[in-house]
Amino acid sequence: MYFLGHLLERKWENCMTLDRASWGYRRNMKADDVHSVQDLISQLARTISCNGNFLLNVGPDKFGRIVPIFEDRLTKLGEFVKIHEEAIFETKPWIHQNDSFFIWYTSSVRSEEGLPSLRVFNPQNTENTIIYAWILKYPDDNKVALPSVHLTKKTRITLVGTNIKVRKERAAKGCIVDLSEIHWTQFPSKDAIVLKIEFAAKSNHNPLKILHRNHHHHHHRRHHQPEEDDSEI
Repeated sequence: MYFLGHLLERKWENCMTLDRASWGYRRNMKADDVHSVQDLISQLARTISCNGNFLLNVGPDKFGRIVPIFEDRLTKLGEFVKIHEEAIFETKPWIHQNDSFFIWYTSSVRSEEGLPSLRVFNPQNTENTIIYAWILKYPDDNKVALPSVHLTKKTRITLVGTNIKVRKERAAKGCIVDLSEIHWTQFPSKDAIVLKIEFAAKSNHNPLKILHRNHHHHHHRRHHQPEEDDSEI
C-alpha cells in the first residue's frame, strides 16, 4: 500500500490487497486479516483526493473462486460506489485534500470551459465547483467542522445518495455541518458519509504552490543555503 497523504502532480496508484498479509489466497487466513469495508472506503477517499488511482487485489482460491468473505467486501464496496459514484468518477482533487485524518475532499465542475483539461485539481469557483466531503468517522456530537469550506448565502449542502439537505453554520474557520436531524436509517452507508457542497465561497488557494514551496525550502535547508523570498512561488 502506497500513500503519501498529500497531492501529487503526477498520477499514482494505491495498490492494496483485501488480505492484509498476502496478494494470493491463504487457506489459513482469518476474518481479522481482511480489510473492513470502512478501511477500503477510507483508502478510496484518501487516494482520489490526492490524485491517485485505487487498485484492489483479490486472491482467488486454487479453483479460481472468490471466497465468501472477499465476495462480501467487494459487494459492499460496490454498493457504496454505486450510490456515491458522483463523488468518485469524473472527479479531481480539490484545492484542499483534507481537514483531518477522517475528512477528505474530492470535487467536480459543472463546466470545463476555460479550465485546462490536464489540470491536477479543480479550482474553487462559487458557481462552477462542486465539493464532496468524505466523512470517515461519525462525530460524537453530530457536528462536523469543515475549516476549508467557506459559506456564501447560496451554499447548499446535501447528503450524497439522497435529496436530504444538511444544516450548516459559519464557524470562526470555515463551517460546521449539523447531522442531528438526519435519522440513522436515512444515511446511505454506515461506513462513511459523503456530503455534496455547492456554491461555496471562491478561493484562490493552490495546493501545488504550497507543495513546491515546501520542496523548495527543504532543498535549500539540505544545502545549507540561505532561503530565498518565496512570496511569488
